[in-house]
Amino acid sequence: MVDATVLHHAKDIKRFFRFSNHVYGTAHDWEPKHDLSQSNGSERSYLRRNAFQPLYEAALSYGSMKWYHSDMSSQERDRLRTYISQRFGVPKANVGPEEFKKANSWKVPSMITVTLDTGLRPIEVGRTKVSWMNLENTELNIPEEDSIKNDGHWNRSLQQRTTTSLERWLTERESYDKYTDRTESWLSKRATHYTKDSCNYLLNRLLEDGSVPIPPHQDVSWYTIRHGVATYWANHVGPHHAKEQLRHKSLNTTMKYLHSDAETQNSAVESKRELTRVRV
Repeated sequence: MVDATVLHHAKDIKRFFRFSNHVYGTAHDWEPKHDLSQSNGSERSYLRRNAFQPLYEAALSYGSMKWYHSDMSSQERDRLRTYISQRFGVPKANVGPEEFKKANSWKVPSMITVTLDTGLRPIEVGRTKVSWMNLENTELNIPEEDSIKNDGHWNRSLQQRTTTSLERWLTERESYDKYTDRTESWLSKRATHYTKDSCNYLLNRLLEDGSVPIPPHQDVSWYTIRHGVATYWANHVGPHHAKEQLRHKSLNTTMKYLHSDAETQNSAVESKRELTRVRV
């Protein structure tokens, strides 16, 4: 249990950094080294398993390709026309405004599906590099020097859906001027790396149409995704696997997510019903 005064100080520090980022254009994304939470696992806000696929589908429909007549260099427009031509299998000469409208970007879907696979923290979304993408082996490989909150090299498997999304995004990524000589996998519209605030803003945009099932009055942030992934792994795969997947130093941290979620409760109810039938 963490003293409430410590939590208030931590919130004050976060507010100061947000103010600095807004007024002075800095890019602070501070998080306390240790988990400061007064709540136990059952009280954590987390994304339910039934929301994972709807969230990915919301990402697929978000953020279409640049408008054909938007302000971009002729070289960038030419590269985008080449990319769309190859993607749709049409002659480059036929690629115009309508084809640009049809070509939704794979940036946001790739961000979401990687996070659903690996439980990325917001700061990790901002620091993820193209060099980490081992698509041939369907893995995300984070070298020791880039690891956050842990000390070792980190390898995690990716679903085929995630690998496909990343392949399409990395091909699209090469078309944009702002990624020239940049190592980050994803950049914001202003060509800055993603932070907690920008990740939360993006998530709220994805939830605007109401297609993602979120419990009423639940506070949603990017950590809601991470907590949802952690809850599912801890309950259905096991806390030790979840610990490795989430890069927790201590199993005690992972155990906070081990509680009876809705899916576990439903399974328990069905098991009890089946047991009752057998006894009868």
